[in-house]
Amino acid sequence: VYMNIEILFLEAEYAGAEESIMADLVEYINSLDTTEDVIWSRLFGIITPYAKAQVNVLEIGTDGITYSNSNIVVGSAEYAATIEGQINITVVN
Repeated sequence: VYMNIEILFLEAEYAGAEESIMADLVEYINSLDTTEDVIWSRLFGIITPYAKAQVNVLEIGTDGITYSNSNIVVGSAEYAATIEGQINITVVN
């Protein structure tokens, strides 16, 4: 799973928030069961608690080229996986 995320932190202090968001997203995606789809809307709940993050853009994809704002359907005998290098977080002011 690849992700493009644009975040605006609404709290002034957000040191470490990006790293924590990335780690939590990796943990969540990699904990999904075989054939369990990646539900796009569930990812917001992982991101927003950190420094009152406002998610401006959240796009996901399977190839690092094509992204969308929709779920990733995981086929039979497949599973979703990601690493931190596949998650791009941009912080805007």
